[in-house]
Amino acid sequence: MLQLSFESLQPKQEIARLRKDPITHAQLVRYAGASGDFNPIHNDETFARSQGLDGTIAHGMLIMGMLGQLVSSFTDPTLVSAIEVKFANMTKPGEALVLSATVKKLQSEDRSAVIFLQAEGPSGDVKAKGDVVVRCS
Repeated sequence: MLQLSFESLQPKQEIARLRKDPITHAQLVRYAGASGDFNPIHNDETFARSQGLDGTIAHGMLIMGMLGQLVSSFTDPTLVSAIEVKFANMTKPGEALVLSATVKKLQSEDRSAVIFLQAEGPSGDVKAKGDVVVRCS
């Protein structure tokens, strides 16, 4: 089981980074099937354009799932007590993401850490950001 050591953490310390391959149309179709989210803005270029978009976009919850994968890379998910993420910009097929986790603050009363999560696109634009609270050893 992965568990963060409270004493080894410091605010602003990056604890994880994950580079994701570019989002593909096939990935969006598979995610739609797995999630049940068949909104055509995610897989029908013509429909997406008719809705004012400049093409299809990735499901926000797909990006959230990637952030969950990042969290699982540095701690056991059973040690997570809260997670909150806000979406800032749309992610388009062909975009690769860089996910990062940085210590935001330490909470000595319950030996937990608030970790800032972020998903950035290839030009550095933030796609999603938020916090996860993790119980430490």
